[in-house]
Amino acid sequence: MKNTTIFKAFAVIAVMLLCSCSATDSRQPTISESPVIPTVSTDSNVSQTAVSVTENDTTTSSAVTVSKSEEENMIYAHIGGNVLPIELCDNSSTDAFREFVNNGLTIEMHDYGGFEKVGQLDVTLPRNDEQISVSAGDVILYQGNSVTIYYDTNSWNFTRLGKVKGLTENEIKDILSAGDEGNIEVTFSAEA
Repeated sequence: MKNTTIFKAFAVIAVMLLCSCSATDSRQPTISESPVIPTVSTDSNVSQTAVSVTENDTTTSSAVTVSKSEEENMIYAHIGGNVLPIELCDNSSTDAFREFVNNGLTIEMHDYGGFEKVGQLDVTLPRNDEQISVSAGDVILYQGNSVTIYYDTNSWNFTRLGKVKGLTENEIKDILSAGDEGNIEVTFSAEA
């Protein structure tokens, strides 16, 4: 959730900074090297994350409000040094998958069909299959015992688990193609 919050905060701050720039100023804001500092408000159902943005040697801070329910609806796929934030769907398959992810789940994934990475689970999860079309970033349960992260499109009978947030199709493709001979190790986690 932290990465999604960072992306949302950066987008809000970028729009604010771009609106405040003169029409002739073509410089764009950059993220500073300052750490992201999470803080919790007095309302236990809301958390805020502070984000610093630097433009013209001036640092601006902003807070983005994220509900606890949004935060609880996220998991993360750790691939090499990259973290993919995944917003979960609402079904019994996702609930069962989340149980395994809460304890940390590492699986080997390999290319299949030129449009997805597939990894075998040691268990069979409940299925909520439906005929759907998927695109880059979709995270799918296939036949109850395989997890798939798509980097292109496909249509089939699947169970939707979630969707990678805040990354483009090309970014997802680059991260998923970083493995040896198309193989990657993915650790799914409740923490970013």
